[in-house]
Amino acid sequence: MKQILQWLWYDRPVRTQLLVAIGAISLLAALAGGTIAILNTRTATRVEIEASLEIAQRFVAATLKDLAAQNKLGEMREALPLQLKQLRHVRILLMDSFGNLTVLAPEVSDRALPQAPSWFSALVRPQLVGRAVRVVSIDRSDPVVIVGEPADEIAEAWNDFYSLALVWLVLDALVLITLYIVLGRVLDPLKSLSRGMQSLEDGHYGTRIAEPKVKELAHITNRFNTLSGALDTARGENSRLYQQLISVQEQE
Repeated sequence: MKQILQWLWYDRPVRTQLLVAIGAISLLAALAGGTIAILNTRTATRVEIEASLEIAQRFVAATLKDLAAQNKLGEMREALPLQLKQLRHVRILLMDSFGNLTVLAPEVSDRALPQAPSWFSALVRPQLVGRAVRVVSIDRSDPVVIVGEPADEIAEAWNDFYSLALVWLVLDALVLITLYIVLGRVLDPLKSLSRGMQSLEDGHYGTRIAEPKVKELAHITNRFNTLSGALDTARGENSRLYQQLISVQEQE
């Protein structure tokens, strides 16, 4: 396990580790935001459907009363679709004496939104047990059944969710690319410092490193150059003393 962790994480460059950590944090934030958005959408859809059911029930009841007052209940199949075609989040059905249901309104729009994926629909579809169906009936007429239908609301929510997710993906990719470039510029002086230390190790005491623009790394570079200069001076002194010692020995 330690070897796998070493290979997956500790052997990776610092820039890669930072990008992976930032990407993981961004992903967790997106999951948290998506969860909250789905819960809010679920609640909003339930409230919207309940309100639509109330409105539809009142419209249907008023329409049936008007038709009954005009003695035109027989024209209900033609009148209801005209009166209720703009209703949203509900389906209006007519039940005949045999229990068969016929959809009256609203008509399917030619500009219907793309259907939401099944997994998204399952997550945001609200529970409307006992409240999803309303029945309106007038004496001597077939009952009208009003059913809550969240499909169009879910489709609208999916359209918004998909757009936001797409924007997040693009922005997150831009952030990671920007960080990749910036971290490369910030960490390049460390590579130069590593090469300089290797050069010192090989005995090249005249090695100097250009001062980077990053303040903290500039201090480290200055210390390195000071150390390199001190070692170079010490080597020069040692070389001079060695030559003097050789001269003394030759004179003796």
